[in-house]
Amino acid sequence: MMRRLFLFFFQLIPILFYAQYTPSEVDFWRVKTTRQNMLILGGWALGNIGVGIAGMNATTGNAYYFHQMNMAWNVVNFGIATAGYFFTKPQTSATNTSVANALIDLENTLMLNTGLDLAYITAGLALVELSKNSAYISPERFRGFGTSLILQGAFLGVFDLYQYIVFHKKRKVFLESRFSLLQFEPSINGLVIRF
Repeated sequence: MMRRLFLFFFQLIPILFYAQYTPSEVDFWRVKTTRQNMLILGGWALGNIGVGIAGMNATTGNAYYFHQMNMAWNVVNFGIATAGYFFTKPQTSATNTSVANALIDLENTLMLNTGLDLAYITAGLALVELSKNSAYISPERFRGFGTSLILQGAFLGVFDLYQYIVFHKKRKVFLESRFSLLQFEPSINGLVIRF
């Protein structure tokens, strides 16, 4: 009996803890977390751009193309990180529904991105395999670009999947806390549900 009571108490902690948060507070968390993630992506991008430029000046062959692709790829990543940081804004009037929808939109985007990340890795593996055929004009380019795609896809895959898990858990706990606060009231037109 004591064990059941103990487990019941610990199952209530997340609901009690998050039930105190308003939709505006959860939306603020969404914006703050997204901006932090864009800073991580921007830092990754700047590091890859710097190492890519240095690597292009110091290497030849497939290593040169590896650094070239990393640099070019991360110019795009830096643009995405910058836009994501500055265009992520809090909602003017956050409601339960609008916050839940914003988190769902983020989750959907991150799952799409994770699928694209797998496509990048697959394309990289294909390029590395093609580089083994000497019939191509520049097998070093195929190998360097392919290796870069594998690295970038792997980083972005882990990055996007981690973000998905974080946002999904927050949405789940937020919605559970909101449903625990539901009130059912009879009315002339039937049953009214209030948050």
